[in-house]
Amino acid sequence: AVDMAAAAAAPAAAAAPAAPAKPYVTRDKTPTGSLFAIKETGLQLLSSMVAALKVPSGSVDASHPLVGAYAAVAKMLGDLEPGQLFEDWSPPMCEPEVLVTVPPKNATSDTKRSDAAGPGAALSSSTASKWQSQPGARDEKSWWMAKFTADTDLSSLTLAVEATHVAKTVEVQARLGTAGAWTTLMTLPGAALVKPRRLELPAGTRAGSIRLNFEGFDKANKDKQHSLAVFEAHTADAAPFTDAARVLADVESWLAAG
Repeated sequence: AVDMAAAAAAPAAAAAPAAPAKPYVTRDKTPTGSLFAIKETGLQLLSSMVAALKVPSGSVDASHPLVGAYAAVAKMLGDLEPGQLFEDWSPPMCEPEVLVTVPPKNATSDTKRSDAAGPGAALSSSTASKWQSQPGARDEKSWWMAKFTADTDLSSLTLAVEATHVAKTVEVQARLGTAGAWTTLMTLPGAALVKPRRLELPAGTRAGSIRLNFEGFDKANKDKQHSLAVFEAHTADAAPFTDAARVLADVESWLAAG
Protein backbone atom coordinates (compact mmCIF):
# COMPACT_ATOMS: atom_id res chain seq x y z
CA ALA A 1 0.00 0.00 0.00
CA VAL A 2 1.13 3.53 -0.70
CA ASP A 3 1.79 5.72 2.34
CA MET A 4 -0.31 8.71 1.32
CA ALA A 5 0.93 10.91 4.20
CA ALA A 6 4.55 10.26 3.32
CA ALA A 7 3.83 10.95 -0.29
CA ALA A 8 2.17 14.23 0.61
CA ALA A 9 5.11 15.26 2.79
CA ALA A 10 7.69 14.40 0.17
CA PRO A 11 9.00 17.38 -1.76
CA ALA A 12 7.55 17.76 -5.21
CA ALA A 13 9.72 16.38 -7.94
CA ALA A 14 11.62 19.03 -9.78
CA ALA A 15 10.06 19.88 -13.09
CA ALA A 16 11.98 18.57 -16.05
CA PRO A 17 14.06 21.31 -17.63
CA ALA A 18 12.47 22.78 -20.73
CA ALA A 19 13.97 21.61 -23.97
CA PRO A 20 16.25 24.26 -25.40
CA ALA A 21 14.69 26.22 -28.22
CA LYS A 22 15.83 25.07 -31.61
CA PRO A 23 18.00 27.63 -33.37
CA TYR A 24 16.52 29.44 -36.33
CA VAL A 25 17.43 27.62 -39.52
CA THR A 26 18.82 30.10 -42.01
CA ARG A 27 17.92 30.00 -45.66
CA ASP A 28 19.99 27.74 -47.85
CA LYS A 29 21.49 30.11 -50.39
CA THR A 30 22.40 27.46 -52.93
CA PRO A 31 20.29 27.49 -56.12
CA THR A 32 17.02 25.71 -55.52
CA GLY A 33 16.22 22.56 -57.38
CA SER A 34 13.10 21.51 -59.19
CA LEU A 35 9.79 21.55 -57.34
CA PHE A 36 8.82 18.37 -59.16
CA ALA A 37 7.75 16.50 -56.02
CA ILE A 38 5.45 19.18 -54.61
CA LYS A 39 3.75 19.77 -57.97
CA GLU A 40 3.20 16.06 -58.47
CA THR A 41 1.68 15.93 -55.00
CA GLY A 42 -0.69 18.71 -55.99
CA LEU A 43 -1.75 16.86 -59.12
CA GLN A 44 -2.38 13.67 -57.17
CA LEU A 45 -4.38 15.64 -54.57
CA LEU A 46 -6.53 17.19 -57.29
CA SER A 47 -7.13 13.79 -58.85
CA SER A 48 -8.20 12.40 -55.45
CA MET A 49 -10.58 15.31 -54.86
CA VAL A 50 -12.19 14.77 -58.22
CA ALA A 51 -12.57 11.05 -57.58
CA ALA A 52 -14.23 11.83 -54.21
CA LEU A 53 -17.20 13.35 -56.01
CA LYS A 54 -18.48 9.87 -56.81
CA VAL A 55 -21.49 8.62 -54.84
CA PRO A 56 -21.12 5.48 -52.64
CA SER A 57 -22.39 3.24 -55.43
CA GLY A 58 -19.39 4.23 -57.51
CA SER A 59 -21.33 6.18 -60.09
CA VAL A 60 -21.08 9.92 -60.56
CA ASP A 61 -23.88 12.12 -59.27
CA ALA A 62 -24.81 13.72 -62.57
CA SER A 63 -27.02 16.27 -60.81
CA HIS A 64 -24.00 18.11 -59.45
CA PRO A 65 -23.35 21.11 -61.73
CA LEU A 66 -19.57 20.65 -61.69
CA VAL A 67 -19.36 16.89 -61.93
CA GLY A 68 -19.10 16.84 -65.71
CA ALA A 69 -16.15 19.19 -65.75
CA TYR A 70 -14.47 17.47 -62.81
CA ALA A 71 -14.89 14.05 -64.39
CA ALA A 72 -13.20 15.30 -67.55
CA VAL A 73 -10.29 16.64 -65.51
CA ALA A 74 -10.01 13.35 -63.62
CA LYS A 75 -9.86 11.41 -66.89
CA MET A 76 -7.21 13.75 -68.26
CA LEU A 77 -5.07 13.35 -65.15
CA GLY A 78 -5.51 9.60 -65.23
CA ASP A 79 -4.21 9.43 -68.79
CA LEU A 80 -1.06 11.44 -68.09
CA GLU A 81 2.32 9.97 -67.32
CA PRO A 82 3.92 11.21 -64.07
CA GLY A 83 5.63 14.53 -64.70
CA GLN A 84 4.25 14.92 -68.21
CA LEU A 85 2.83 18.38 -67.54
CA PHE A 86 5.66 19.61 -65.37
CA GLU A 87 7.93 21.39 -67.86
CA ASP A 88 5.14 23.48 -69.40
CA TRP A 89 2.84 23.79 -66.40
CA SER A 90 5.26 24.78 -63.70
CA PRO A 91 8.82 25.95 -64.35
CA PRO A 92 11.23 25.82 -61.40
CA MET A 93 10.58 28.45 -58.72
CA CYS A 94 13.28 31.04 -58.13
CA GLU A 95 14.52 32.17 -54.75
CA PRO A 96 13.27 35.59 -53.58
CA GLU A 97 15.34 38.31 -55.24
CA VAL A 98 15.67 42.09 -55.12
CA LEU A 99 16.68 44.42 -57.93
CA VAL A 100 20.15 45.94 -57.80
CA THR A 101 19.89 49.62 -58.64
CA VAL A 102 22.33 50.82 -61.31
CA PRO A 103 22.36 54.59 -61.99
CA PRO A 104 22.13 55.34 -65.74
CA LYS A 105 25.40 57.29 -65.50
CA ASN A 106 27.12 54.04 -64.50
CA ALA A 107 26.39 52.44 -67.88
CA THR A 108 28.99 52.81 -70.64
CA SER A 109 29.56 51.41 -74.12
CA ASP A 110 32.15 51.59 -76.86
CA THR A 111 29.74 53.36 -79.25
CA LYS A 112 26.21 54.72 -79.36
CA ARG A 113 23.90 55.57 -82.23
CA SER A 114 22.65 58.77 -80.59
CA ASP A 115 22.32 60.45 -77.20
CA ALA A 116 18.78 59.07 -76.91
CA ALA A 117 20.11 55.58 -77.58
CA GLY A 118 23.04 55.89 -75.19
CA PRO A 119 24.11 53.11 -72.78
CA GLY A 120 21.96 54.42 -69.90
CA ALA A 121 18.81 53.89 -71.97
CA ALA A 122 19.03 50.12 -71.38
CA LEU A 123 18.44 50.73 -67.66
CA SER A 124 15.03 52.31 -68.20
CA SER A 125 11.96 50.42 -67.00
CA SER A 126 10.48 50.81 -70.50
CA THR A 127 11.52 48.40 -73.25
CA ALA A 128 10.90 51.23 -75.73
CA SER A 129 14.11 52.81 -74.42
CA LYS A 130 17.22 50.97 -75.56
CA TRP A 131 20.93 51.29 -76.22
CA GLN A 132 22.01 50.99 -79.85
CA SER A 133 25.55 50.81 -81.18
CA GLN A 134 26.63 52.73 -84.25
CA PRO A 135 25.66 50.93 -87.48
CA GLY A 136 28.40 48.81 -88.99
CA ALA A 137 30.30 48.10 -85.80
CA ARG A 138 34.03 47.60 -86.34
CA ASP A 139 34.90 43.88 -86.65
CA GLU A 140 31.17 43.26 -85.98
CA LYS A 141 31.88 43.67 -82.27
CA SER A 142 30.68 46.09 -79.59
CA TRP A 143 30.34 46.10 -75.81
CA TRP A 144 28.06 47.52 -73.11
CA MET A 145 28.94 47.72 -69.41
CA ALA A 146 27.18 48.44 -66.11
CA LYS A 147 29.14 49.41 -62.99
CA PHE A 148 27.58 48.81 -59.56
CA THR A 149 28.09 51.24 -56.70
CA ALA A 150 30.01 48.48 -54.86
CA ASP A 151 30.95 44.83 -55.32
CA THR A 152 27.66 42.94 -55.13
CA ASP A 153 26.59 39.30 -54.74
CA LEU A 154 24.48 38.51 -57.81
CA SER A 155 21.96 35.71 -58.29
CA SER A 156 20.63 36.47 -61.78
CA LEU A 157 20.47 38.88 -64.70
CA THR A 158 17.52 39.71 -66.95
CA LEU A 159 18.47 40.73 -70.49
CA ALA A 160 16.64 41.59 -73.70
CA VAL A 161 17.72 43.00 -77.05
CA GLU A 162 15.83 44.81 -79.79
CA ALA A 163 14.26 42.29 -82.19
CA THR A 164 15.57 44.07 -85.28
CA HIS A 165 19.13 44.49 -83.98
CA VAL A 166 20.24 41.05 -82.81
CA ALA A 167 23.84 39.87 -82.45
CA LYS A 168 24.96 36.36 -83.29
CA THR A 169 26.35 35.88 -79.79
CA VAL A 170 26.32 37.74 -76.48
CA GLU A 171 29.06 37.06 -73.92
CA VAL A 172 28.37 37.93 -70.27
CA GLN A 173 31.42 38.85 -68.20
CA ALA A 174 31.94 39.98 -64.60
CA ARG A 175 34.79 41.46 -62.61
CA LEU A 176 35.41 42.67 -59.08
CA GLY A 177 35.95 46.38 -58.56
CA THR A 178 36.61 48.56 -61.59
CA ALA A 179 39.97 47.27 -62.79
CA GLY A 180 40.06 43.52 -62.14
CA ALA A 181 40.30 40.77 -64.72
CA TRP A 182 37.11 39.85 -66.57
CA THR A 183 35.59 36.41 -66.01
CA THR A 184 33.21 34.96 -68.60
CA LEU A 185 30.01 33.73 -66.96
CA MET A 186 28.22 32.51 -70.09
CA THR A 187 27.86 32.99 -73.85
CA LEU A 188 24.51 32.60 -75.56
CA PRO A 189 22.90 33.25 -78.96
CA GLY A 190 21.61 36.77 -79.41
CA ALA A 191 18.32 35.34 -80.71
CA ALA A 192 17.68 33.90 -77.23
CA LEU A 193 17.35 37.45 -75.86
CA VAL A 194 14.69 38.85 -78.20
CA LYS A 195 12.29 38.56 -75.26
CA PRO A 196 13.33 39.39 -71.67
CA ARG A 197 15.14 36.35 -70.29
CA ARG A 198 16.25 35.61 -66.75
CA LEU A 199 19.75 34.15 -66.60
CA GLU A 200 20.64 32.39 -63.37
CA LEU A 201 24.26 33.06 -62.46
CA PRO A 202 26.69 30.54 -60.96
CA ALA A 203 26.50 30.31 -57.18
CA GLY A 204 28.88 32.72 -55.48
CA THR A 205 28.96 35.26 -58.33
CA ARG A 206 30.16 38.59 -56.99
CA ALA A 207 30.87 41.55 -59.22
CA GLY A 208 31.56 45.25 -59.31
CA SER A 209 30.83 45.44 -63.04
CA ILE A 210 29.04 43.40 -65.71
CA ARG A 211 30.06 43.62 -69.36
CA LEU A 212 28.13 42.32 -72.37
CA ASN A 213 30.18 41.60 -75.49
CA PHE A 214 28.16 41.54 -78.71
CA GLU A 215 29.62 39.82 -81.76
CA GLY A 216 28.31 39.28 -85.29
CA PHE A 217 24.92 40.11 -86.71
CA ASP A 218 21.78 38.04 -87.18
CA LYS A 219 20.66 37.67 -90.81
CA ALA A 220 17.67 39.93 -90.17
CA ASN A 221 19.89 42.66 -88.69
CA LYS A 222 19.94 44.91 -91.76
CA ASP A 223 21.38 47.94 -89.94
CA LYS A 224 24.40 45.95 -88.71
CA GLN A 225 24.19 47.29 -85.18
CA HIS A 226 23.79 45.88 -81.69
CA SER A 227 21.24 46.75 -79.04
CA LEU A 228 20.20 46.25 -75.42
CA ALA A 229 16.63 46.99 -74.34
CA VAL A 230 16.60 45.44 -70.83
CA PHE A 231 19.33 45.02 -68.23
CA GLU A 232 18.44 44.04 -64.68
CA ALA A 233 20.73 42.59 -62.03
CA HIS A 234 19.32 40.78 -59.02
CA THR A 235 20.65 39.70 -55.65
CA ALA A 236 19.16 37.09 -53.32
CA ASP A 237 16.64 38.50 -50.85
CA ALA A 238 17.35 38.05 -47.15
CA ALA A 239 13.79 36.81 -46.55
CA PRO A 240 13.43 33.24 -45.22
CA PHE A 241 13.11 30.68 -47.97
CA THR A 242 12.08 27.03 -47.70
CA ASP A 243 12.80 24.47 -50.39
CA ALA A 244 9.57 22.48 -50.83
CA ALA A 245 11.47 19.38 -51.95
CA ARG A 246 13.45 19.43 -48.70
CA VAL A 247 10.22 19.74 -46.68
CA LEU A 248 8.80 16.69 -48.42
CA ALA A 249 11.98 14.76 -47.67
CA ASP A 250 11.70 15.70 -43.99
CA VAL A 251 8.05 14.58 -43.91
CA GLU A 252 9.01 11.30 -45.56
CA SER A 253 11.72 10.70 -42.97
CA TRP A 254 9.29 11.49 -40.15
CA LEU A 255 6.70 9.03 -41.49
CA ALA A 256 9.33 6.32 -41.96
CA ALA A 257 10.54 6.79 -38.40
CA GLY A 258 7.04 6.34 -37.03
